[in-house]
Amino acid sequence: MDTYKPVSKANNQSWNYISQPNAVKVSQKMYEGNSSVKSQLIDSYAWDTIMNWMESEKNGIALDSSNYGNYNNNTSIDTNTLYALHRYNEVTKTGADNGKTSSWTFAKTYRKGNIQSGEISVTEANREQYEFTDYDDTNYIYIVRKEMATGASNVTKVKNIYDMAGNIMEWTTETGYHNADGSTQYAVLRGGNFYCSGGYNPVSDRYGDVPVGGTSVGNGFRVVLYL
Repeated sequence: MDTYKPVSKANNQSWNYISQPNAVKVSQKMYEGNSSVKSQLIDSYAWDTIMNWMESEKNGIALDSSNYGNYNNNTSIDTNTLYALHRYNEVTKTGADNGKTSSWTFAKTYRKGNIQSGEISVTEANREQYEFTDYDDTNYIYIVRKEMATGASNVTKVKNIYDMAGNIMEWTTETGYHNADGSTQYAVLRGGNFYCSGGYNPVSDRYGDVPVGGTSVGNGFRVVLYL
């Protein structure tokens, strides 16, 4: 982790599966040794300032980002983008009776192809076009959702800033203790991700119930620069 630095470049793999403390560390390393530029993990004040600036171009985006971000209810994003396709295995009643639970099967690589954005139901008729091979139709129904590479679609760009809503929720510097005994520290994530709804989790979304050490395919971070 100490040897890696974030970059701001289109069509890179999203840096997910990172804890909030590690996001703080790598954000500070982005321009390490540069006397003119300093970098750090974004704070909620900077996030809200940028979001309000975006509102001047996309009125209402703070309350509903469905037509802007990579969400499960946005099918308008360019289909020919670099993406990772993840499958949600949703347990049926029969599966629950058989002791099964819902889970994710995550993509191992990014690829480029003509796959619809948003939420896609997988059926026997269309499953051959996807990379997954193991299916259990007795216990599960299957849905695939597309996580995009960074800056992969201009649909997600406002004020020349990509992916603030949807695709990957992003850690901020805002932390606190929510449990009664104060034993676990939590941090705030902003913006929603690829398996969220753009109406329920717009760019203004603030989610603060994740332990700082938590990692997920849907959580990443954003760096701010000070010149």
